[in-house]
Amino acid sequence: MTRLRSRLKALEKALPEHDGMCALVELCRVIWRLDKEAFRKIAGHSSCRLLIPQFEREDAERRSKLRCARG
Repeated sequence: MTRLRSRLKALEKALPEHDGMCALVELCRVIWRLDKEAFRKIAGHSSCRLLIPQFEREDAERRSKLRCARG
């Protein structure tokens, strides 16, 4: 239970400012960034697994931009 609370607190800190509502995609993206393997397990056979390729592309794009910025 303590582990779950600490993960929820980390998740709250990572979420962008909002009015108490957030889209499922935003929540999934935050979980992905915190722990990719945990997200894969959570997503399982749900429709959330369809977001994994999108998140992997975003990660690849972010890495590419970092490499280009470093020169």
